[in-house]
Amino acid sequence: MALLNTRKKWRENDNYRKRHRKIALDITRKRLAEDCNYREMNREQSRKNKQRKYANNNEQRQQQNSLCHRKCHANGEKNKPVTSNTYWIRRSRQLADCKRKITQFQAKKKMAEKSKVSHLHVDLRFHKARRTITVGLCKLKRLHNHLASKAATCLNQLPADHQPTEDELTLAFNGIRAHTQSSEPYF
Repeated sequence: MALLNTRKKWRENDNYRKRHRKIALDITRKRLAEDCNYREMNREQSRKNKQRKYANNNEQRQQQNSLCHRKCHANGEKNKPVTSNTYWIRRSRQLADCKRKITQFQAKKKMAEKSKVSHLHVDLRFHKARRTITVGLCKLKRLHNHLASKAATCLNQLPADHQPTEDELTLAFNGIRAHTQSSEPYF
């Protein structure tokens, strides 16, 4: 009943719709800024969508429309993937997750036995380590993207028709030069 009332408000009330759209956008932006996994998932989805949008490969289209990927009804309506495919996809994910949990449990058990520390403290350490790894990977990806974009802008400023001189290199890297002991300048 509550869902019906919400949908009715959504259709009829413009202020309600605008306010909730704004809230949803804020939540999405916040998740994109903070959650590395969510950001990667969105990036992957946008990549797949672009590939689908610009794909002109007939063979790929035929494969996507084939009966093994999609189930067609008599009237030509396309439905979700065949249930056997979704079963195997779900099963492989569950098996991988189960295997990961088993190895993690064995490692926690071994650590607790060898170090004579309670299982709770070991769980807390593993959680802290997983969180540190996630934050570190997110930071690494962000720094790599920043460095890649910076290098790309510097390379765009270099001449393509001849070998750049030292002055042109210095100008391309905004005058920032790291000096080393060698005679060659390092940018």
